[in-house]
Amino acid sequence: MERSKFDKLKQYLIDNQFSFELIHHKPIFNVVDGLNEIGITSSEGFSTLIMSADGKYIAIVRRDDNKLSFGKVKKLLKINNLTFAEKEKVLEITGCEVGYVSPYNPNLKTYIDESITEQSFIYGGTGSPEYDLKITPSDLVKITNGELINLKKE
Repeated sequence: MERSKFDKLKQYLIDNQFSFELIHHKPIFNVVDGLNEIGITSSEGFSTLIMSADGKYIAIVRRDDNKLSFGKVKKLLKINNLTFAEKEKVLEITGCEVGYVSPYNPNLKTYIDESITEQSFIYGGTGSPEYDLKITPSDLVKITNGELINLKKE
């Protein structure tokens, strides 16, 4: 049986000796419930968004208190079309349901909103509705092999 996305993330973090915490909680299926369940503010949470950029799929990690600026992303990536991937495509690409997508997607180019670096720790999806990942922003950049850019809507 193929390992779950949660198991793959956990094993990758252990194998590469990252400092992290997996926070167990009742199943959550959206950002607001997750923030409330863990007891953090939206500036401490992150979401992994799967996007279609001129037909090629990418991951964008943004802080939960920030809106994504489609204009900035299109300009920075020199693309014309940027849309959210359909739920079915997100599951196919990441092995995760929308609402708790893991940031660990080695098959996707990942862009990270630089505002995450303003926090000591950041919390986000693991691929499981029952766990959240607590990690430093610098380690999040490392596990995603992400590129820090300014993505937030002003």
